[in-house]
Amino acid sequence: MDSEKSKKILIAVAVVCLAVAAFMVLKNTKSESGPPGGVGDLAYKCTKCGATKLINRDTAIKMGRELGTSGFGPPVLDCTACGAKRTLTVAKQCPGCSTIYFPGESKDPQAPMKCPKCGKSPNSVSE
Repeated sequence: MDSEKSKKILIAVAVVCLAVAAFMVLKNTKSESGPPGGVGDLAYKCTKCGATKLINRDTAIKMGRELGTSGFGPPVLDCTACGAKRTLTVAKQCPGCSTIYFPGESKDPQAPMKCPKCGKSPNSVSE
């Protein structure tokens, strides 16, 4: 009788685990939103042609899922300007002049995160 009781408990645990896994999969596939509190646009720049654009976070995640490039971070997308595949990547947007750039494009080697156009730091509100 103990082995029969053990089997029933094991089956019950397996059913609960499968139910939890199914719930998590359904929750993730139905949700098109980004991380909690992640509202707004992401700045993107093409590594091939340099084209820039702002893409809504939810739209970028959806596009990344369609391309199979979404993972833990923002997805890498196809560039609509030059047609290159998987070259549109997340960049920084300057809070001062709205320039979209990659870290390291700064003219100041001591501050590679600063905007290459106006020199403002991406974390500053007013300088």
